[in-house]
Amino acid sequence: MTKEEIKVQMCDIMLTMEHLQRQFEQCQQYKQQLLQRLQELEKAVIVKEVAATEE
Repeated sequence: MTKEEIKVQMCDIMLTMEHLQRQFEQCQQYKQQLLQRLQELEKAVIVKEVAATEE
């Protein structure tokens, strides 16, 4: 493998790593959104259960 081929492969690896890092960050944000939504739904269920027991 020539030095040039090695440089090209290293660049490819760096770009792939950057791409994966962005994807990972997007997944983390999406996970946070889902967790927030889950908490909202759990609160809504608790409110409904409390309302049902008060009737």
